[in-house]
Amino acid sequence: MGVRAAVMVVVSVVMATGVAAAPQDGITLTTGYQGVTVAISDQLDQNQCAQYIDSIKAMITAASSLLFTATGGKVFFGDVVIVVPQQWACQGNPSQPTQLVYMWDSAHLRVGPSHYLFGGNPWTQQPGGCGEPGDWIYVPENFLLDNTNVGNPGNVLVHEWAKFRWGVFEEYGHLHDAIFPQVYLDDTNTITPTYCTDNQLEGAMSCSGDTEADCQFIPELIQNTSVTSSLLAAPFLDSVINFCDAATHNAAAPTKHNLLCDQSSVMDVIAWHTDMSGNSPISLASTNFTVVSAEQDWPRTVFLLEYTTLMASDVNGEPVVGRWEQLRDNVRQFILQEAAAESYVGVVMFGSKIEASLLLPLISKTNREHLASLIYESSPYEGSKVLGTAIQRGVQVLGPQGGTLVLLTQNLQEYALLPNENLVEAADNNPVWPILYPSNPSVPTQIYEQLAGISPDTSILTIQNDLITTGDYTYQSVGGSAGLHGSLLTAAGSPAVRVVSGNCQASSCTIPLQVNDNTAYISPAYVKVFKYQTDLAMISVTDPTGREINPADERNSAILYPISTLQNGGYQVSMRNSAKSMTVIAELWATPTPAPFDLEVSAWSPKGLHNLPYSKGSAPRLLATVTKNASSPVLFADVTAMVANKNTPGTPVNITLNDSGTGADVTGQDGIYSGYLVGFQPKDDVSITLTVTDNNGQAKMVDTSLRAAPTISGDVACCGSQLNVSSLQLITIGSFTFSSSAVSGRFTGVPPVTLPPGRVTDLEASRSGRDVTLSFTAPGAQLDQGQAEWYAVHCQLGGVDLSPIGNFSGVLAGSTVQDQVTLPGCNKVYTLTVVAYYNGSYGSASNAVREMAACSSTNNLSPGAIAGITIGCILGVLLIVLLVYLGLNSDHLDDLWVWRMLTCRCCPCCKDTKDDDDLYSPPSRARRTDYIRGNTESARPVRSLADLYSRPNVEAKKEQRQTRPQDEDDGGFGERMKQDKMQMKSTEDAESLASSRSTLPINQVGLPVGGDNHAYDDGPYTIYRNAPPVPAQRRANTQV
Repeated sequence: MGVRAAVMVVVSVVMATGVAAAPQDGITLTTGYQGVTVAISDQLDQNQCAQYIDSIKAMITAASSLLFTATGGKVFFGDVVIVVPQQWACQGNPSQPTQLVYMWDSAHLRVGPSHYLFGGNPWTQQPGGCGEPGDWIYVPENFLLDNTNVGNPGNVLVHEWAKFRWGVFEEYGHLHDAIFPQVYLDDTNTITPTYCTDNQLEGAMSCSGDTEADCQFIPELIQNTSVTSSLLAAPFLDSVINFCDAATHNAAAPTKHNLLCDQSSVMDVIAWHTDMSGNSPISLASTNFTVVSAEQDWPRTVFLLEYTTLMASDVNGEPVVGRWEQLRDNVRQFILQEAAAESYVGVVMFGSKIEASLLLPLISKTNREHLASLIYESSPYEGSKVLGTAIQRGVQVLGPQGGTLVLLTQNLQEYALLPNENLVEAADNNPVWPILYPSNPSVPTQIYEQLAGISPDTSILTIQNDLITTGDYTYQSVGGSAGLHGSLLTAAGSPAVRVVSGNCQASSCTIPLQVNDNTAYISPAYVKVFKYQTDLAMISVTDPTGREINPADERNSAILYPISTLQNGGYQVSMRNSAKSMTVIAELWATPTPAPFDLEVSAWSPKGLHNLPYSKGSAPRLLATVTKNASSPVLFADVTAMVANKNTPGTPVNITLNDSGTGADVTGQDGIYSGYLVGFQPKDDVSITLTVTDNNGQAKMVDTSLRAAPTISGDVACCGSQLNVSSLQLITIGSFTFSSSAVSGRFTGVPPVTLPPGRVTDLEASRSGRDVTLSFTAPGAQLDQGQAEWYAVHCQLGGVDLSPIGNFSGVLAGSTVQDQVTLPGCNKVYTLTVVAYYNGSYGSASNAVREMAACSSTNNLSPGAIAGITIGCILGVLLIVLLVYLGLNSDHLDDLWVWRMLTCRCCPCCKDTKDDDDLYSPPSRARRTDYIRGNTESARPVRSLADLYSRPNVEAKKEQRQTRPQDEDDGGFGERMKQDKMQMKSTEDAESLASSRSTLPINQVGLPVGGDNHAYDDGPYTIYRNAPPVPAQRRANTQV
């Protein structure tokens, strides 16, 4: 029987508001999975109920067949219950054939509106580690009705079921996720998609930035027919029917599954689960569907009342006045007045015979009165108790859904177990609160401790056997009645607390009950007066204004006075005419005011707080959520758990819970705060109290109006390293600090010799040349607690480990670490990971980053050296341009300002202090103009470009400038200069005419050529030795 061992607290996260974390109790594997529940949210359209049901059946039927194939014929969906909202009427009137109570917020699959972050994409809340089960699967309405392009519903459901049931994770990346990108740099320096597939996945890739996180890969939906795995990577492809196994797994891809499951394949992790290990293939059968109506998830409690001789007398058979009456009156009063209307209650009377009621909701006054009337009026006078049978009957009243048993029994004599009587087994895993009324401290309580040990949330509640003897009668102390009342409220989970109490003992007396801060409590409240049943004193209660309060329920031993509005000041309980001057006790009870802004915090663990397992290298996770009005998740709060050991009282351990995606937290900013429970041992029982603050004003709440938002463009898939909530409407809450009520937990598993340091899960890198800057959140010395000694940077090349390339000093867990390392080489892809060390122990390797630096001579140059090389290159280019320019204008260099500047003739400081022969050295070879002008006395044939230039006639130019006074009037310009130019032109024409009379032609550079048209010939040619001299004043340039 899959009965929940404890009432699980309600949680709510950013991924789905107003839902509870439900354990996988109730799911069994016999002939297929049995007990799987799928619930439809009442936020959907009632008119489409039939369509919802048909779509659920089609989705699960398709998934069942695929699940059977993918697991080698070991599992499928055998029995599924579909839960429709209570007020809906569809497909006739859905019947509920069992006593099970079904609700949307405890179902395994939950169909609801499109999600404001994931849109039409289904997702699984999965706060645990590798191999740990998820909380639930969320199925958006649009996906169910096939209004999205997410993929085949059956394939996608198998994808989510694997995460929910077996604790595996997605094998794809996420856009703009630096830890789990959609593509990565492989060992061959190729950008590769992160999908784990058995064949290459075809698709389109685009990048909007410089890092892998900015790249997006969109697979082809038609061309990838050869791809058959993995269902955790590409469930949107119809051809995919398998999970990646050891042969097809890509251990190098930076996926969430690889990081959290230490690079094991999905199929390897699934094989570890009890669903697979040791089970043989079975035959596939059709899924059986049952449609039921949802019920309220109200507490279910059955009171087991011992009705034997010892409940009215001592061990010697002497009567004890008031013992049974106090029990009878307190239980009746609780059912009639104090129990919450939103609860189910049953009663079992056991003694000489056993009588039991049905489990009835207390929302009806008639049901309350009926249950109260089943409690016997008169004191018992016979009978002995048989606990095993009584407990079994209580379990029957609770039904398959289970609940809580409150056992009210005396412990005046040690209970002797009957042959084959097993009380724990009889309880069938339902929590039991043993209330020992009354109890003798010398009598063993071992069997009751075993019953209380079924759940960490229960314990033995003891009321001492205090007796008062007056005259000939022995009375049960009135203090026992008050203790019994408090124990009933504790066992039933009532939120009421005792505000103030008092007592008096006289024929007439007054008990003041002072309220100093009524804002600390909510109304209604009540005053309860406990007295001896034989005391006929007159009792009255007045409020601070003097107004008398009428009793709501008056019994012989207990009277309840309701307070509609709690006031500051003194409440007065007056007693008059007490004939025996017996003690009267008065107590004022009220419910504390909820946390500010209607905030509440809830805690749970993946396997339940009653099962917090230690393993060889890990500790259990504690998970918590902070919500407003039980629906709107609160992000960026500060949450601390105070864990106190009940077995060895001492200083409690404070554990910080984070929602950053590091340490124990699997996904950042999802509204689930996580931390490892470090510092305890198996079998330790602990109490856990959560304290929440606004984190210096940073806490924000998600707007609940987004709950039913339609699918938005750009829907993202769950979940990556962080949820991007920047697009959501976040509301600042304000300043707050509050604490939860304590909840109980019990550690199990194997005691660890020592816990290793934690794993880095957010390693990032940036590179400049071969220098790589690494940054990450520091893990602890023991998982996420304390401070590691140091961190080593490990390096791999092509899958081969190299020597570590860096060590960083340890800092406190949760702090940011940033330091630099240098790659061992270039043009190679290096894989870098970080490992934390403490006291000879080391943690798991971090997520990997891959970096490659191109080989270049400038890799190790300083910025100044690079600048010098750049300037040198620029000057070299300018020099080359200058030489080319001068070469192209070599025939008239003296007219070029560049040449004049280089020869120092364009500035005043350059004076003719030397002869022209000093300025220009005699040419070593005959110049071209020497032949033309007939200067052959020392000339040789022109054989090179250097011989083409003759020495300028500087004196002639000086004389020309000095002998032109006629130009002074116009500055050397104007008409006179034009005339000179015309004369110079005539002279040049004469020279050209003389040249044309040569027997040989002149080539393009002015060299005479022979008849064979060579550039130079030793044959005869004409030299103008006797050409008439050219007047100096008529020469404009000494060069041809």
